[in-house]
Amino acid sequence: MSVRIFVTDRYSRPLARAKVFVWWEGSTSNAETDSSGIADLRCSGGVIKSIKVNGYEVASGSRRVGNDDTVPVQLNR
Repeated sequence: MSVRIFVTDRYSRPLARAKVFVWWEGSTSNAETDSSGIADLRCSGGVIKSIKVNGYEVASGSRRVGNDDTVPVQLNR
């Protein structure tokens, strides 16, 4: 059970080997996407404040996520 980030490119294709960095309320996580565009953060959840992919911010604000949630983001670069 873990939070995952699903990363796609501007054409909605899964983005492999992308570097994902997540700022949580009180901590951080990072991971690299697999060939399906999934980055497994190996954590149980909380409130996400910001998500960066390959150094570009793709999501900000406060979003509560829990175990087994998958957060979709798109890198428009």
